[in-house]
Amino acid sequence: MSDKTIDCSNDSTVHPDGLRASRRGFLKTSGLGIAGLALSSHGALAAKSAPRLATPVGRGKKVERIRIFNRPDYLRIQGTAYEAGRAYGEAMAPMIHYSWRECQRKVYERSQQPVPDLLERVKKLADWTQKRWPLEIEEIAGIADGSGLDFEQVFLINRQLATFFCSNIAVARSADGPIAGGNLDDPRVYFIKDTSIKGQYRYVSLTWPGCMGCHNGMNEHGLSMMGSAACAKYVKLKELPDPVTDVANLFARTLRSCRNVKEAIEFMDTPGVVGSGNYVLVDPSGEAVIVEKAGATIISVRRPDESGCVCSVNYFVSEFDTEERMKTVDKMNIDRIPAMARARAKMNDQNGLSVVKSFLCDTELAGGNYPVSSWHTTISFIAIPSRMEFLASDGPPHLAGYHSFRLR
Repeated sequence: MSDKTIDCSNDSTVHPDGLRASRRGFLKTSGLGIAGLALSSHGALAAKSAPRLATPVGRGKKVERIRIFNRPDYLRIQGTAYEAGRAYGEAMAPMIHYSWRECQRKVYERSQQPVPDLLERVKKLADWTQKRWPLEIEEIAGIADGSGLDFEQVFLINRQLATFFCSNIAVARSADGPIAGGNLDDPRVYFIKDTSIKGQYRYVSLTWPGCMGCHNGMNEHGLSMMGSAACAKYVKLKELPDPVTDVANLFARTLRSCRNVKEAIEFMDTPGVVGSGNYVLVDPSGEAVIVEKAGATIISVRRPDESGCVCSVNYFVSEFDTEERMKTVDKMNIDRIPAMARARAKMNDQNGLSVVKSFLCDTELAGGNYPVSSWHTTISFIAIPSRMEFLASDGPPHLAGYHSFRLR
């Protein structure tokens, strides 16, 4: 599938079909330009390019290709935190309501508390967020007002929805400079959100309707970040995060405030900044690391080995440093551990991008039922900071192929 490059320039909005257009004539909210997305009769985002399902063929004709995937939808918002949030809420209200229904299900699954106690906990966390990141509260208030949900509902969307099964790879040296890629393996409605809020760095991320920014993104300095969930098994943690925590916002907070990998690591080690998983970071200078973080504890900062790349799936590699511990790795990682080894074996200083794509498209099984790219994979993302470019697939990358976007 051939890639088309979409220019995400500061002075234009972008159609999902890749055509640049001025803001004139497209949806505006409070004087803010929003990407020219078409809304279907049900309110969901609909691309203006080719339909997702191919035209049926006649009986007896050979089917050579059926295209069931399309380019991920793209939305750009800008202004103050509240203005951007409100524009976002109004543009995607029906899908944000869908996110809330998903969030409700997760709240009831995870919380063993009566609803009044849960709301009291949310209020305490919102008060804490107001003191530490007041612009987040303004943005959430804007999303709530724009979408017609309550503040507490949008706040919970940003705290409760989190990804669980993902695979990542980072390359420090290649003909294209440092590269990072990741597959997101959870049942979500992902889209590309391009956010410019006054006083913060502009960043583009893959996220869910109603979220400020969740997984896999790049900011205006080329700092790129992605991750996979993991839980500490052997390391003693400094403290445990609140059950209604804000781990999903670590991506947005990092991309909004840091220019490079060094600043990002320092920020992630700040007291009160919590996370849960493997966080891949690359920047244009050539830095590439995976930060293993659980709660407030940074377990390890892993760098590329002699092969030049570093990978992660759903466990902390630094913890499983003996044969005995490796026997206790969760079965969901069985197929992906050999895939990481295959990626390292293929690496040289020139083929970084092809190795990243090969790893993310890996479908080989090794006794389990969870390869790197499978029916679990919702979307895939590759960041090339030196070119301010990222690639995104709408669906498993071994089936859907990638579409190219440029942040300028």
